Amino acid sequence: MADPADLSGVAALLDRGRPPALPESEIPTGPGADWILLPFRRLSPRGSRFTDETFGAYYAANALETAVVEVRFHRERFLLESGQTSAALVGGTVLQADLEASLVDIRGRQSEVPHLYVADAAGFGASQRWARRVHDAGAIGIVYDSVRHPGGQCVAVFRPAGLSNCQPVLRVAYEWDGTRITDVHVLQPLAFGSS
Repeated sequence: MADPADLSGVAALLDRGRPPALPESEIPTGPGADWILLPFRRLSPRGSRFTDETFGAYYAANALETAVVEVRFHRERFLLESGQTSAALVGGTVLQADLEASLVDIRGRQSEVPHLYVADAAGFGASQRWARRVHDAGAIGIVYDSVRHPGGQCVAVFRPAGLSNCQPVLRVAYEWDGTRITDVHVLQPLAFGSS
C-alpha cells in the first residue's frame, strides 16, 4: 500500500508502463480493430527492426511464407531469451488485413542502406533510430524487402488507421525443440460466415 504522499510518484511509475495514447484520428474501427491495435498498445521493451520502446508498428508480409519465416525468427529469439528449454508447440495466428496507405519504400536498396537490413536483432539500433525519424516526420509506415525470406516483402505500419478488415485466417504451430524452431505446422484454416 502506498503512502498518500507518494501517490504522484506511483502514478508516474504506472504511466511509464503504458503505451502512448493514439490520436483519435489514428484509431481504426470496424472488423478486426482490436487485432490492428495490439502492437500499438503492447510495446516491446527492446523494440524491433523499425520500432523502439516508445512506439509500435503493425508488421505484415505480402505472402504467407514470408510472414511465417519472419515470425519464426522472432518467436525463436523470444523462446531463447526466455530460457524455454523444454520442447513445445507454440501457437500463432495468421492475420489478413487491408492496407491503404503511402509508405516509405526502401525495397531494392539494401546496398544503399545496409544498416536498415541487418539480420541480427542485436544490430537493430541504426534501423530503430532511422525509423524513429521517419515515424516522427509523420510517415504512415515503411515497405521493405524481407531479410529472412528472399523475394518476400514486408511492411511496418506506424499509423493504425491505414489498416482495416483485419481477421484471423489461419492457425499455425511452431515446433520448438528447446534450442530452435524445427518446423512450422499449419493447423487449420479459419472459416468465417459459414453456418
